[in-house]
Amino acid sequence: MISQDTLEQFREEYNQILSSVETKDFAQQQAFEQWKKHNEKVVENILLLGQSLDMEDGEMRMAEILALFHDIARFRDVTTSPYYQNLTESGHAEAGAELLSLLPPFKELEAAKQEILQKVTIFHNKPELPKKENEFVVYYLKLLRDADKLDALRMTAEFLTYRDVKVSPADELNLSKNPTISDSICKDIINDMMPKKEDMVTYNDYVLLQLSWVFELTYRKTYLILNQKQYVKRLYDALPKNDSIIDIYRKARIHIENQLF
Repeated sequence: MISQDTLEQFREEYNQILSSVETKDFAQQQAFEQWKKHNEKVVENILLLGQSLDMEDGEMRMAEILALFHDIARFRDVTTSPYYQNLTESGHAEAGAELLSLLPPFKELEAAKQEILQKVTIFHNKPELPKKENEFVVYYLKLLRDADKLDALRMTAEFLTYRDVKVSPADELNLSKNPTISDSICKDIINDMMPKKEDMVTYNDYVLLQLSWVFELTYRKTYLILNQKQYVKRLYDALPKNDSIIDIYRKARIHIENQLF
């Protein structure tokens, strides 16, 4: 699928992009370090998933490139870099795919591989899997979404546990710090529907939305890691308790256990 030499070229491009970054203040530097760590963790996660599936070496290399670059455009929100100056897309997923298309090793790939890299990057953060895409795009997309969500859950669990970051995620997401939870978020999860981001009002809504991700993960290895790290329990422990929240947590625990046994 992807040669070791091609992977090394993409790694070099990634490192050059990060080396070109200049942050203006401590908050930007902290955000930069946070997203850099996130990318590294998603790479780690996707390789663990690939190993559990006995993926071939070329497939593992494709998975690593996708994990490295899936959020590459997030850095432009907190940094300046010449790599971002000519991007026209506004969403970070679309802008990431655009940036990928400008890199020399990307241009050397055959069209089918370019399609996988671009489409998986574009769709990785969408609410649902695309209904009409080729099997290879969907295959890598499921891997990346599981790996990405695992680390997003880590980030939230660590914030809720330690609260040792200078910038609250509530501020970054423009959400209220009011400790309430919106009824619409609870109702969607209870009715086996994914909550809508546009319905979020408070940071607790976001935490509960992330907890609901357990219902759309794909691989048993993902659930094993999720269970080992206790991310769902850590999110639940930080939420205000009412009958709906307790029911949702119980439902999530049952779902996780069903995937493991």
